[in-house]
Amino acid sequence: EAERLLLWCRLERGLRFGELKHEDCLAYASFLADPQPVDRWCVGRGARPPRSHPAWRPFVGPLSSSSQRQALTILRGLFNWLVQAGYCPRNPWALGMPKRHRPPADQARLTRHFSLPQWLALMTTLAGWPEDDLLARRHKARARWVLMLLYITGMRISEACAARSQDV
Repeated sequence: EAERLLLWCRLERGLRFGELKHEDCLAYASFLADPQPVDRWCVGRGARPPRSHPAWRPFVGPLSSSSQRQALTILRGLFNWLVQAGYCPRNPWALGMPKRHRPPADQARLTRHFSLPQWLALMTTLAGWPEDDLLARRHKARARWVLMLLYITGMRISEACAARSQDV
């Protein structure tokens, strides 16, 4: 990851590690999702040439979102070390990344829940469901129960899908 960043810094920005600013880090994070120009950064599919070969490139293609997160985590740790060792004056990665890369822990918890207006709109919509017969009333009651359970417990969708009646 350090080599990729160093190549990008020199070739795209003309910078050294110590000159990176937070805006450069944001640009690099976007670059990982779509390394352009492709002929400069990406090797074709198939066998990768050795580093000494002129056809070698640091990427096979765009990184997946989990690989992007991993790369940014590695770089943040690298720069923490570089600052502590005295090689860099500051860590430009310390300010963090936008939500799509690394949401702050307190915001991640809040964004999993409906806001109060969203919850009220959902309950209002559910209240308008028909209750013409026993089946419709049971369907409405079951939907209300499931929504209340998910809302009150903060259960993730994956947890709810894996849950069994005996778990409740």
